Amino acid sequence: DRAIVGLMMHEISNDLHISRTHTSLLVGTGFAVVFSLAGIAVALFLSHIQPRRVVGVGVVVWSLATVACAFAQTPAVFLIARMGVGIGEAALVPMAYTWISMRAPHQRLGIAMACFTMGVSLGNGASLGIGGQVIEWLTAIADSTAFGLSPWRTVLAVCGFLGLPIAVLVMLVDRAPVQGI
Repeated sequence: DRAIVGLMMHEISNDLHISRTHTSLLVGTGFAVVFSLAGIAVALFLSHIQPRRVVGVGVVVWSLATVACAFAQTPAVFLIARMGVGIGEAALVPMAYTWISMRAPHQRLGIAMACFTMGVSLGNGASLGIGGQVIEWLTAIADSTAFGLSPWRTVLAVCGFLGLPIAVLVMLVDRAPVQGI
C-alpha cells in the first residue's frame, strides 16, 4: 500500500474534503516520520524476539491499518491509520536484515541481502503497475462500487486483506538456516 497510495491522492483529497497539500502530509509525512522512528524502536527493543514473529506481527499491523485507511471518514482517522501502516512496515527492514543474516551462510549474505532489496523495489514497481490498472478499472465501473466503497477505498481494503495470508506464511517459515543460497 505504501506506493499505491500516491496514485490515489486526488481521489483521497476529494473524498476526505482536504487540499492536496494536506493529503500529501497525511499520506507522506504521516507515514514517513512514524516509519522512521518506529524502525529505530523496533531495532532497539525487539532485537531479542524471533525476527519472523516481529515481521509477521508487522504485516498484520500494516495490513489492518491499510484496511482502516480504506474506511477512514475523516482526515484525523486517515492519519492515525497511516501511522499504523508506518509502525507495521517499520518492523520489516531491521527484522528482515536480522532474519536473513541468521539464515544465510556468511559467504552468501551479500547476495541474500541484494535479493531482499531487489524484491522491495520490484514489489513497489509492480504495485504501481498493477494498482494503476485496478484503479482505472474500478473508476470505469464507479457507478457500481465494490462493497459500497469508492475505487480508492476498495483498492486499500483489498491490499490490506491480501496482507493477512502473507502474515500467516511469514509465521510458517522454518527457522533452520538455509544452505546453498
